[in-house]
Amino acid sequence: MMDGARFAALCRASGEGMPYPDLTAPQERVLVDALRAAWDRLRAAYGGVLAQWSEDQTTERLEAQLNALLDDEAVAGFSREFIGVAREPKVVNHDGHHPDKMPDLAFSLRRREPGLRADYSLHVECKPVNRRDGMSPYCDQDGMGKFIRGDYACKMRAGFMVAYAADGYTFAGKVAPKLRRSFNKAGDPYATTRLVDAAQTPESQHHRSWVYANGSAPGDIRLLHVWLTVAAPGPLTAR
Repeated sequence: MMDGARFAALCRASGEGMPYPDLTAPQERVLVDALRAAWDRLRAAYGGVLAQWSEDQTTERLEAQLNALLDDEAVAGFSREFIGVAREPKVVNHDGHHPDKMPDLAFSLRRREPGLRADYSLHVECKPVNRRDGMSPYCDQDGMGKFIRGDYACKMRAGFMVAYAADGYTFAGKVAPKLRRSFNKAGDPYATTRLVDAAQTPESQHHRSWVYANGSAPGDIRLLHVWLTVAAPGPLTAR
C-alpha cells in the first residue's frame, strides 16, 4: 500500500503550465450573470423562506437553478455546450495531502480553448452573511482562506466567493473595511494585495505563499465577490 507522503507527492500540483490562464472578462461576466439569475429565480419562488434555510440547503437549490438555466439557456453564453456546474466535487489541495476538498460549487468548461486543461475549473465558496453568522466565516479560514492557502483553485488564478447576504449587508460595508484595516500591514491575515470594491462585482486579490512541486510560485489569487441578498423571513410562496 502506498504511504501518505508518496500519495501526496503523486497528487501535488506540479506547477507545469500553472496557474492556468484566466477566463476573459466577458466569460467571467456570464458566470456572474448566471449566479444572479439563478438567485432571482429562487427569490421569486421562495421569497423570505430563503432566510430560514441552511447554507447547504441554499446551495443545493442554487445549483438546481443553475442547471435549469443551463437547460433553458436563459443567460446568454451559459449553456451545456460550453459549461458544466457541480456541487461539492472532490478536489485536491495544492500539496496533495488533502485529496477530498469540496468547494460548494464548481464551474467547468466543456468546450475548451487551446491551452486550457481538462481539469480547468472555477471554484465557488458560499457563505451566509447575517447578524447570527457574522463576517468571520466569509473572510477567515473557512471562507476566503480556503483559496489563499491553496485548498481551492490551486491551479487557477481566480475563484468566486458568494454571500447569501441579509438585507443591508454589502461587500463595501462589511468586507472591504475589514480588508483595508490590515492592508499593507505586517501579518495581514488576508494577505490582500489589491481591492476593487466600487464595481458591481467587487474583487480582492491575495498573496499565496505556498509553491508548486516544481518550486514555482502560484501568484496571487483573485476573488470575485458575488453578494446575493436574502429577503426578510416570510411565508412560503412555492415548493
